[in-house]
Amino acid sequence: MLDRPAAEHRVRYVVEDDRDESGHLQRQRVAPVAGFFQPAAALGSAVQRGDAIGHIVGPLGDVLATVRAAAPGTLLFLRTFPSVAAGDPLAAILPIQAPGDISYRRGP
Repeated sequence: MLDRPAAEHRVRYVVEDDRDESGHLQRQRVAPVAGFFQPAAALGSAVQRGDAIGHIVGPLGDVLATVRAAAPGTLLFLRTFPSVAAGDPLAAILPIQAPGDISYRRGP
């Protein structure tokens, strides 16, 4: 055994989701056009439906598209590599806004 204090518990959410295609995070928010993705929200931040998650810009900096949150929740992942093709994953929103155990289950 190591003689040191236990590591800090950093898990904020426990999520079980058996809805259809719930595990396909890459389908959540995808690039509508090719270009360069510039995030407009921070990873882990709370977003509301319609909030800008980021912008796709062209090579000269012109905004080609604004990517918006489709639902309220917490920004679970956010693309950091700027170059995107149409259909590339950009972000996923976990549909919760407060820490805790979350379960999305269909009825019996």
